[in-house]
Amino acid sequence: MFRRIKDLFSQHAEEVVATCGMDELPGLLESLESDSAATERENTRDQRTAIRQLRSDLSAMVQNLASKEREEAYHPKLETIAKNTLPQFERAMLSSLGKELPEDPGEFYLAATDSLKGCVKGLAGPGRYLRGVFPDEMKEIRETVDLIGREMNAMTPVIATVRSKRARIAGIRADLARFHAAVDEQITGMAEVTGIRRDIENTERERMLIRDQIRELQEAVEHGVLKSEKEELLHAQQGYRDEERALHADLAVLLHVYRKGEKVLGRIHGAAAAKEIEAVVHMLSGTGIPEEGQLQPNLVRTLPIVMSMIASGEISLKNKEEKELFSGDCDISARVREGYARTEGARIRFQGMERAYQDHPLQADLRAARKKDETLSLRIATHQSRLLGLTDRNEVLEKEIALVFEKIRSGIRDLTGKDVVRT
Repeated sequence: MFRRIKDLFSQHAEEVVATCGMDELPGLLESLESDSAATERENTRDQRTAIRQLRSDLSAMVQNLASKEREEAYHPKLETIAKNTLPQFERAMLSSLGKELPEDPGEFYLAATDSLKGCVKGLAGPGRYLRGVFPDEMKEIRETVDLIGREMNAMTPVIATVRSKRARIAGIRADLARFHAAVDEQITGMAEVTGIRRDIENTERERMLIRDQIRELQEAVEHGVLKSEKEELLHAQQGYRDEERALHADLAVLLHVYRKGEKVLGRIHGAAAAKEIEAVVHMLSGTGIPEEGQLQPNLVRTLPIVMSMIASGEISLKNKEEKELFSGDCDISARVREGYARTEGARIRFQGMERAYQDHPLQADLRAARKKDETLSLRIATHQSRLLGLTDRNEVLEKEIALVFEKIRSGIRDLTGKDVVRT
């Protein structure tokens, strides 16, 4: 029984995981990086010391190679090879061995690797021709290069492990920067959301007051002091339309009869004879009412022609309107002139009353209130659009923050076994 209880407590104790807060991570990462660098220095110290010594020994071997006494019985060809190739070999080897090796283990490893490659290349190049001339010396040199290679191989796992750890630390740092940037953006966005919502509420209250004012002003305009003025204005507008319609009706009758005359003249006397009547037809065929100054001179010139054609029976009057307008008792030119005058008078009266109506202080206040309502509505719409964009962005940030946090948490757990707590 005691053992079971003890086991339960032991299991519980094993499940407790050390934690650290987000604000502790920069210091923790620095500590990890410092420990990693110390481990790298410690675990490669012997190899770096050995490599420095081996390089020194190798330099001495290469420098002493030229001063070695050779047997005079060598074949002349070997003598030539030694004479021509040895300087090349010396230059290649001493150039590679002369490169400075930094104190930092990672930089040391890169520089030593580059130096080793140069030595191997020197052995494979000019060095291979010297094996027959200096067999023992070249064997010793090759073995020393191999020893450097073995020391480098011993360093490789340590350097690779530290590089991997540094890369993971750098990745966590980048994720941490990304996390804080997203959190800062979210905080700024949420503060802006609060401000925008407050501004929307204030603007909506202001717009409600303006719309109450608009309703009051509309009531005053339609049913208050301007009611009679509006009724008179509508009456004047109707009078203007009636005069315009009457003038347009007379001009339509003129157009119909003139078209008959144009066809008759064109058929009997040719197109040239119908030219003046054609000009009147063209003016009357346009949209709206033609300018009086353009129509009247042409009308005065052509009416006698049309009247004579009616009198001769070349043009027949079909309906009541044509017969009334072209009866001998009606001065068509004067009637058209009076129609223009009445229409112009009605227009001037209507537009004058309209200006007075629109210039009334109540109308000015109503226009200003409507303009203010448009401005406030536009402001609300702009804020709502911005609010929607911020809300969407904050949702994206919330997901990004959670994702990056889990990535940081996983990375720290892998490196230290600790769990990260958001603070």
